[in-house]
Amino acid sequence: MFFNQGVDESPEQATNLGLDKGARIRLKSQLNDYSAAGNQARLGRVKDRLARLRRIDRSELSPKSQLDYDLARTVASETRFTLGSARGNFQPYVIAQRHGPYQSIPDFLDSQHKIATADDADAYLSRLSGFPKALDDSLARQQADAARGIFAPDFALDTTLQQLNALRGQPAAATVLVESVVRRSKAAGLTADYAGRATQIVEAQVFPALDRHIAAITALRAKATHDAGVWRLPDGDAYYAAAVKASTTTEFSPADVHRLGLEQVADELGVYEGDPLGRIGCLQSFLFRAGRLVTDTGIHYKRWSREKATDYLIGVTGSARPRIQREIDRYAVGPAQALSYKVGHTKWVELRGRVRTKQGAAWDPKAFHDVLRQGSMPLVILERVVMARA
Repeated sequence: MFFNQGVDESPEQATNLGLDKGARIRLKSQLNDYSAAGNQARLGRVKDRLARLRRIDRSELSPKSQLDYDLARTVASETRFTLGSARGNFQPYVIAQRHGPYQSIPDFLDSQHKIATADDADAYLSRLSGFPKALDDSLARQQADAARGIFAPDFALDTTLQQLNALRGQPAAATVLVESVVRRSKAAGLTADYAGRATQIVEAQVFPALDRHIAAITALRAKATHDAGVWRLPDGDAYYAAAVKASTTTEFSPADVHRLGLEQVADELGVYEGDPLGRIGCLQSFLFRAGRLVTDTGIHYKRWSREKATDYLIGVTGSARPRIQREIDRYAVGPAQALSYKVGHTKWVELRGRVRTKQGAAWDPKAFHDVLRQGSMPLVILERVVMARA
């Protein structure tokens, strides 16, 4: 039930899942609500769902339904924070180089919105007409956050402005917003003047909205600091601690993850014997993911500078500075997201070892991995399910 409600509330998610048809066909012409009012409405619905879950007596459910219940409780959105987004992967800034409809909607329209019929193409144009409102709504939210000191650091805003100017600096007809509908409607055998209609929308509506974006972000850039971590934001330490738990789906603290990363950077796996090149590649990947634990917590918990985090990860991995710089800048605006890979791997290996020790000669790796058929689940629940099966 909660899943269906979530799809109904997110036209873009409906399209991503291929569910924008039948009774939901109207969603194909809409974009998500990026306004402050829309965000508050979503938060209210989350609180309502949590309240409804709490009224259910878990003990009366079947084992499978109990698992579903636990999953719903665990993945429910964090409701205490007012900065950015605290749903799933935490995003403290409404607009940054990786966040905001200016960045996501052009790609969404091009890669997710399918065009096979005239109705599909018309729905694309309807969404394109809604793009300026999404831009203005997200900008209003960012400006409200900025009044409280919540906006991205200078290096992130530099990249944001580069991306905005790249989209705005083209003739309307050359943008992906127009090119996509022209190319794909032609491939579908449609003959209407989608080029002219899309170009008019971009010139008259989208470009002015992008100009407002560029002017506002330029003004924020003049006020931005170089501090990379969310510790500088209101309630930033608590926000990051919650982000760590949400991303890793554990009860780990930032200190726990930082310590784990340092220890991991120091484990050889003992795999790939007789295959030195494969072993080197494996260890390189291993070190990269372990290094993420140290740098992400370093930025947001230890208050490392962007430069210190970059130098550390280069030293650990030996990768080129441009690649590592992009990684560090991503961690700065998406706190804790990068932790999930190595923490998940570490927990999986730990559980495998515990079960193997417990079962001894009866150990069956196929039976152990069969737990994956129950679907993805937070690590705190996975541990309980795995050990109950052992």
